[in-house]
Amino acid sequence: MPNASTLTDPTDIALRARVQEFCDSLTDAQRDDVMKIVPRMVEGPWVAKHAVGQKPALLGHAITTAYHSGPGWFEMDVDVSSSSTAAGALRILKSCSKSLVMDLAFVLEGQTPDALPEKILGTVEWNHFDLDPDNSPVIKVCAEDN
Repeated sequence: MPNASTLTDPTDIALRARVQEFCDSLTDAQRDDVMKIVPRMVEGPWVAKHAVGQKPALLGHAITTAYHSGPGWFEMDVDVSSSSTAAGALRILKSCSKSLVMDLAFVLEGQTPDALPEKILGTVEWNHFDLDPDNSPVIKVCAEDN
């Protein structure tokens, strides 16, 4: 996060405070109640678009999520295999991943007036990415570390 003293926009200042609270103060159950994922399938076959959908979801309510932190860092581990629905969607995505362009946005859900407006924390785009571990150098490297 940027240093608080460098921010001038009130919504950026409020978002920084919410992220700091999320990382430092909330319990894992509370984090599960506010971390939202927003998928958007840009390109891909109908079956993939249907499997992923376009509706925001509270990530920790849908699948098992673990949180880890230390001074200056925060990590969120998402176990897609913990949900049969998510694992099924991943199997579909794996079969056609080279033809997909999919955006994922991460948002802290605003549940009180002072937590609004919601602002995107960050995004990731999968662009024609090969999810087959035998062909993906990123997945191979991660798998070799275990």
